[in-house]
Amino acid sequence: TYSKVLAVRLQAKSDMVMQVSPNPFVEQVNLRFTATENGTARIRIMNVTGQTMLNKQSTISTGYNNIQVDGLAGLATGMYVVQLVLNGIVIDHQKLIKN
Repeated sequence: TYSKVLAVRLQAKSDMVMQVSPNPFVEQVNLRFTATENGTARIRIMNVTGQTMLNKQSTISTGYNNIQVDGLAGLATGMYVVQLVLNGIVIDHQKLIKN
């Protein structure tokens, strides 16, 4: 027998969307977003198999935030996913390409 099929929809908060540049990147990326509350942001960069390649934590404030993520030169060329987690809640994720 088969299990019941369930649909799952993941939605980012509509008032918080991050912008990532440059894409493609070489050594660093900048994440820009507007936060509705103070807190802690965790930036996670994962490879296509879901393995975390970099994990960075930063304190953010209400309003415009810009987080620079350095030290990416050692990553292999290919596709990655950058994920923004604010106060334990996944806010947004985007695909990145490493040159």
